[in-house]
Amino acid sequence: MAGNRPVAPKERSAKMLAADEEMLTALDGMLRSNEKITARSVVRNVVSLGAASSITRDSVRSGYLEEYQVRQAAIQKHQRGLEKEVRGKAAELLARKDAEIAQLKHQISLLTASHVALVRAAGEVGGTKAWKRLFDGYSKSIDELKELGALPAAEIHLLPSPKGGKK
Repeated sequence: MAGNRPVAPKERSAKMLAADEEMLTALDGMLRSNEKITARSVVRNVVSLGAASSITRDSVRSGYLEEYQVRQAAIQKHQRGLEKEVRGKAAELLARKDAEIAQLKHQISLLTASHVALVRAAGEVGGTKAWKRLFDGYSKSIDELKELGALPAAEIHLLPSPKGGKK
């Protein structure tokens, strides 16, 4: 900001120029930290200025104050625009993620139902023992499948076929 500072007129005394420089340094800091810029707030930050009137009654200093207030207003307006944009993008992203979550939940439901059907089909043809054998040592996996509802609630047991053959 120092490079964009206004230049004080030459006819000011050394003491006034020093106070002006201190004021500009304070204004730069206030602008960077987004501290509200008023004559009173500047005086609180500048030791060599005793009262707000030492700014408001001096055309050079009041010009500096006005310039920095305009800069601050422009920065704040820009920030508000960015905040709106960020909020809009966040809402859009949230909506996309909600849709993605809904789609994934649907896929999980579909895969769970399919898995239950496959386990039941394996049980109907006598393959339940073979299926369980594949999961030996994976009791945690079986427990998780039960929690997901991906296993039939009851085991299917085939009845022995009648000895007389087919009916």
